[in-house]
Parts: sequence; structure tokens; C-alpha cells
Amino acid sequence: MGNITAENIRRFREQRSWTQAHLAEAAALSERTVQRAEEGKPIGAESLQAIAGALDVSLDDLRRPPGQAEMEKIKSRYSVVRLQRIERGADVGRVFGGAHAMNFDCPGVDSEAGEDAAAELEQELKDLMDLWSDLEPLQRRGGHEGNSTTSRRPCGLGARGDRGKHSSPVPTPRWR
Repeated sequence: MGNITAENIRRFREQRSWTQAHLAEAAALSERTVQRAEEGKPIGAESLQAIAGALDVSLDDLRRPPGQAEMEKIKSRYSVVRLQRIERGADVGRVFGGAHAMNFDCPGVDSEAGEDAAAELEQELKDLMDLWSDLEPLQRRGGHEGNSTTSRRPCGLGARGDRGKHSSPVPTPRWR
């Protein structure tokens, strides 16, 4: 049995706050069999199936690299947006336009400073999505037609007229 399967057995067991003894009882196996499975040592196919059944996961879920099963479930329920660099306000609409929800995850962040930075980025993205949803459709599309002195502005985000005043009633995002 591979290390991925062993890691997944342990992870799924710990997600349920089960001890090895509890999993062994639920799978009708000995505690030593569960220990061997979590150590990556070979166990019988029937034992592996019993563990999967007790954990209420498929054998495929046990054999996939950690996180892959969760990502597949997320992809089946939500639209996943690939990361794209945002260099100016107009890029926000291209990336998040039409999104009503997001799943924000930063795997591999293992320091408090990194977690703080990730939390700040998540909050900024949520603020941008809120701002985007407050815009009128024409403002999201690229601006709106007003009187003859008003020109079209990209996305209306922070668009300014010649004297630095808003040429349209569009909120300007505040960046920290």
C-alpha cells in the first residue's frame, strides 16, 4: 500500500476526530490492521475496503493525492477561476466579473505572516467582488454613456475626468 493511501486514511480519520481504535471498531478490523494501514504497510483488499466504508469514502478517494478529491468535489459544484495577474482596476472585471462566490485556499502557507497576508488578500478579493456586484451592468461592461462631455471609461473603476473628479457616479476602490 502506498504512502498516499496511508496519509489519506489518517487524514480522513482525523477529520472525523476518530482514534485508530474507533476506526478499527467501525470497520470491524483489529486496531493493529489500522495502524499498519496508516504506516503504509500492506493490508488486504477487504481490509482497505472496510476502512473506506467506515470512513464513508471511495477507494479512489483513499488512493488520490491529498487534496485532489476535495478539489474535484469543488470543481463539480463551482466554477473554478484560474489565477490571473491583476495589474489595474479594469482587470478585476475580467477576472471576477459575474462571480457570486469564491473558494479561497492557500495551501503551503505555514507561517503566521503568510496566513495574515493570505487573509488580507482574501478580504481584498471579497471587497472587490462586493464592489463589482454594486456596479450597474453598463458600468461593468466598460462605462456608460452620459451627456456629450462624458466619455466612456474602462470599467468605471477609479475612472477620472480631466480635473481628477469622477466623470460618473462610480465608487472608487480604496487600496491599503
